[in-house]
Amino acid sequence: MNNFRLRAVQLDLARQMETIDFIKEFIDFITKAGFNTLVLYLEGRVRTATFSLLPPDESYSVEEMKEIVEYASQKNIDIIPATQALGHAEHFLQFEEMQHISELRDTDGRGRWTGACPVSTSFCPSLSETKTFLSEYFTELAGIFPSRYFNLGMDEVWHIGICDLCRKHPGSQAGIFADHINWLYSVISKKLGKRMMIWDDMFQHYPDVLNNIPNDIILCAWHYDAVMHFPYWHFGTQPRVDKLNLYAKLGFECIICPADFTLRNTTTFTEYASSRPCMGALLTMWEKSDCFYNESFPAIAYAGNLWQGMSSGNAFKSALESIFECSETVFSAILKTAKEINIWYWRRDCKAENYLRGELKEEEYIIKTLTDTLTETLSQYLIKINNPRGKMVLENMLLRLEYGKIYTMGREIIPRFFDPEKSPSQVDRERLKNLLEAFRDHYSKLCDFWARVRPGIPHKALDSFFTTAIQSFSSLMTKEANGLLTLRLFDIGITQDTEVLVKFTDSTEWESIFNTRLTPYYHETCHERSFPVSFDRVPVAIRFETWGYGTQGINFIEIVNSHGRFIPGKIQLTKGQVTGIENILADDASYANLGESYSIENFNNHGSNANKKRHGIELLLKKEQFN
Repeated sequence: MNNFRLRAVQLDLARQMETIDFIKEFIDFITKAGFNTLVLYLEGRVRTATFSLLPPDESYSVEEMKEIVEYASQKNIDIIPATQALGHAEHFLQFEEMQHISELRDTDGRGRWTGACPVSTSFCPSLSETKTFLSEYFTELAGIFPSRYFNLGMDEVWHIGICDLCRKHPGSQAGIFADHINWLYSVISKKLGKRMMIWDDMFQHYPDVLNNIPNDIILCAWHYDAVMHFPYWHFGTQPRVDKLNLYAKLGFECIICPADFTLRNTTTFTEYASSRPCMGALLTMWEKSDCFYNESFPAIAYAGNLWQGMSSGNAFKSALESIFECSETVFSAILKTAKEINIWYWRRDCKAENYLRGELKEEEYIIKTLTDTLTETLSQYLIKINNPRGKMVLENMLLRLEYGKIYTMGREIIPRFFDPEKSPSQVDRERLKNLLEAFRDHYSKLCDFWARVRPGIPHKALDSFFTTAIQSFSSLMTKEANGLLTLRLFDIGITQDTEVLVKFTDSTEWESIFNTRLTPYYHETCHERSFPVSFDRVPVAIRFETWGYGTQGINFIEIVNSHGRFIPGKIQLTKGQVTGIENILADDASYANLGESYSIENFNNHGSNANKKRHGIELLLKKEQFN
């Protein structure tokens, strides 16, 4: 394994603040784990003279950041600031005072897609006012952080080339992107004397830009798939690319950036980098507003050991001994299983309708079974472990596993209250009461843990989630009977926005059933979603429409209510780009596909089918007859 020159780990303070004491303790931990760098992902979280719109309880003062930097320097830890210079600018643009430098300032929030963005996410790079703001704010940050490195983001910039000013740029989107990078370089590298770092994903869309920017910019290659022996690009059809060799041939230095989701992501990405030019590695960790970093400590220590040159086995063994002071073989195997299966699998979902995803798939059932086993075993070790840090890590992991158990309870119980063919029994109602009690108890435990880890910091996201969930689940007790519209879906890459409309016999108007993005729960190619519809009206036709960047596959569609089961009987019409249309008539594994697959050309054309135009299927329904 590589002994990387730069060994970094990241705290995402933009999405969730941590206390100064926690950050100092975290610095102590990563120092012992073999890291030499801490990346603080901040966006606009630091309050300065240039940007002071975030209130004091939602931001850090310059003095607080300097205190952290000074503490880190005593531990020989370099702190790299990471902010955003084009996309992911929500921290800044959420305020009315900043809207004048938004790319969507003249579009009512409408950008690449047809729907309006609730908060603008992109700066306009063509405005002199944008350049003035960014230059002044970055200069202030550079004065706080003495590191020679400065990360400017530049990832996932969806809204570019939208405004009237940017559309006039002679070089289109790629030219805008290149010019902005070159301007940023003039500020960060030439004026402030820092070495500029950026994420690399947008070069899939604008590959020629690599030939037109300074090659002493460090490219941060992020990938979170479990198997990374040969990377794929992120978007659309995800072509394979030997990134590190590609960048090296162009003269760029690069760091690999796995995440804390699974150990295998870190292991295989490091193996890929071991035979290619690579200056370092960064373990990214994101969006902890409803969870905690403690559960990631084993993954952090493992990465630190691995990147100092240890073998994978020794790196994990050393990580566990340093955190738990326990080297039992069974404990090691259980912990490794927990970190490899991704206990983050069960995403938090607070709306009852979102639990209508069919029975647990094979992978989900395996993870559920492992969750039960891990919970029982780790609970026993919680009594044995005496190390305070180790106990906190186990408590946090058990909380995560507990939510997994609660979520799978919801998947089993909630659909019974939407079943159009059978009313929920008294047993079902008792099980729903138990589910609600489990949610309330879990919420209480999370708040208690939060008070220990983040004292003084409000848990707004946590409160919002559990309040909504408990209200949504409680309403099922008095819910009226409904019909159910079920979609069996096929997805690869980025899914589009989708609207489904139904026409009933008693009306000539189309009624919208839902308008959302039918994203798989966890990267499944085949998945199922159901939505409530009228219980006592006869459906005669259904319209399935998609739009936006990406594609959407559909295997089958059906409606069940008091009048029976209604399935596709005839294709009435199609619009836009639809392939395999006849496949939707059969309830099998074949599928129809709507939308236009990714290409650099259609990504760069905001008016293309891939972005704005609707694709659709209209079907006449027939009542299924049973022999």
